[in-house]
Amino acid sequence: MEVTETQAEGLKREFKVIVPSGDMEKQVDMKLKELCATVRLPGFRPGHVPMSLVRGKYGQSVLAEIVQKTLTDTAKKLLKDRSLRPAMQPHAEITAFPDGRDLEFTLTVELIPEIAFMDFSKIEIERLEPIVSEEDVAKALENAAASQRRFQPLAKARPAQEGDLVVIDFLGRVDGKPFEGGAAQGHQLELGSGRFIPGFEEQLIGAEAGGSVVVVVSFPDPYPSKELAGKEAHFDVTVQEVRERVPVGVDDTLAKAFGVETLDELRKEMRESLEREYKNVAYVREKRECLDALAEGHPFDLPQGAVDAEFESIWAQIKERRGHAHDHDHDHDHDHDHDHDHDHDHDHDHDHDHDHGHAQEDEFEGKDDETLKKEYRAIAERRVRLGLLLSEVGSKNSISLSQKDINDAIGLEARRHPGHEAQVFEFYQQNSEAMQRLLAPLFEDKVVRFLLEKVKIRVRNISPDELINEVQATMEKIAGKKEKSAKPGKPKTAAAKAKKKAVKKAKS
Repeated sequence: MEVTETQAEGLKREFKVIVPSGDMEKQVDMKLKELCATVRLPGFRPGHVPMSLVRGKYGQSVLAEIVQKTLTDTAKKLLKDRSLRPAMQPHAEITAFPDGRDLEFTLTVELIPEIAFMDFSKIEIERLEPIVSEEDVAKALENAAASQRRFQPLAKARPAQEGDLVVIDFLGRVDGKPFEGGAAQGHQLELGSGRFIPGFEEQLIGAEAGGSVVVVVSFPDPYPSKELAGKEAHFDVTVQEVRERVPVGVDDTLAKAFGVETLDELRKEMRESLEREYKNVAYVREKRECLDALAEGHPFDLPQGAVDAEFESIWAQIKERRGHAHDHDHDHDHDHDHDHDHDHDHDHDHDHDHDHGHAQEDEFEGKDDETLKKEYRAIAERRVRLGLLLSEVGSKNSISLSQKDINDAIGLEARRHPGHEAQVFEFYQQNSEAMQRLLAPLFEDKVVRFLLEKVKIRVRNISPDELINEVQATMEKIAGKKEKSAKPGKPKTAAAKAKKKAVKKAKS
């Protein structure tokens, strides 16, 4: 085999490889002889099939297999012999392979750059330390009580009001004709929940048990069902029953609903859960600051092939999300309770926090493709830079995931699919790419926590609401909204979600 280096610019290396035809023929003959011993053809006993027939039937496929193996083995040997560290899979391109002649191909590889680590102790990070007050715990307990939705028949007949639960039969029509999914009997609907088409629930306020109401609403445009989008619908609604919410007190009964015996126990668990949840929120910001400092402090050249691949992955997501952006505004139009928090214990956003190309609709407004591509290519470059950097830090400092870390990660994923735990374990054991996606954020987090032990930390005590405002401001800065203040209600919404998660975790 003859190997000649034809290019060595920056991180890119290119080699011309020539494999003598005789070497190829020997490997093909060996493989065909192996087949002769096992192949079955009509009219011949196993092991007695003539080589000429085996060659005629399997020669081309065996040759293709040998060529592919040669490309792979050559790449591995070349990288090993020359101590080259590829940033991604080498690319092989056959340039000449006429019958009976030498195999010629080029092998192109981009290398991992040499990274000179900055002095991590020079990095200064602010750590926000959330201080949970008794008032915060009291509010969380009130939210926990409010989450216990229990309804009972009205003590005295009256019209339905917001917050009541109505049991209804309904039949919807568009252009005078019933439509799929537009009818139900005995359906329970909490007025004010926002689970039906906008305007539907409001028109039932004031209705009484035994009464009928014609509800007229228009489906949003766009709407997931194109046949209904923008059209006016008439619903014949019969109210079977009106129920009122039963107040749930903040007492031992509430505690028992959450799996503990006394209110004091629930209060203690609630405080611990809130502290845990808000520390996780603070960590996201802290991690972001650390990654920003790392990216700025390591201006090494990037393998452009890796950047291109990362950008293409992000851009594919952007195109898909842009096509479905409007759908997110109308998820509540269906009769589903979207009250899920996707309450994952590994809530840290795998990297590089909000650099994942997870775009909101307003990110696309007023921007052409060229502008968007420039922005997301910068994100791709940052992700490649941080990916290489964190990998090198981990490698140089012998940071790795233990078998327990791996088992715990798969176990956590399995618990999210009750009844299918065995299939989840089997899936990850057999799918290396899926396993890598599962473990990548865990490894990243381990490296970041290692680095946070090296940097200078300034601690600032802060209330939960102030923390949410700080994180909101950081997220807006990331999104390029430096001049905009937080939108009204956003911090409170985020705080409510954090507290809601804490309530759920206390229950579990």
